[in-house]
Amino acid sequence: MKRENIVKIVCITGGLLGVGIITHQLLKSKREDAEEQKQAVAAVLKKEILKPKQTGFKPTMQVVKTKPPAPEKKSNAPKPKTLPKKPVADEFPLQLGSKGKNVERLQVYLLRNYGWAGIVTGVYDEKVQERVEKYLKVETVTESLFNALDMNESIKNQSN
Repeated sequence: MKRENIVKIVCITGGLLGVGIITHQLLKSKREDAEEQKQAVAAVLKKEILKPKQTGFKPTMQVVKTKPPAPEKKSNAPKPKTLPKKPVADEFPLQLGSKGKNVERLQVYLLRNYGWAGIVTGVYDEKVQERVEKYLKVETVTESLFNALDMNESIKNQSN
């Protein structure tokens, strides 16, 4: 091999070796800086946690021990609906268990305005409750809401 080629190879190899050494030193110093920062933060946190609490005239040390929060158990089961206290036949507010003409008018109103696919039975059941909560955004139907939505008209008169 010619002497010129050997000199070129040695120069390239030396340059690459130098770049590698410099890179190693830079990365090493960054790791040391990061470690120093971690230690500084840990020292500050330790001082804050063990900081004496001033109460009255005596300084006391406060060490706080906390338990990790217990994992919440989430159930996918729907919440059981409790039946309200015995609603009286057709009296307001209309709620689960109510029966009568007013409930029938409510069911017809839901059918005409929101496409309720249930059977008009005159019984305020869970299907009616779901629709009332979804579309009317209330839990029970009060007399004022019933009248405001014109549900009080006769069912036969509305069909004309």
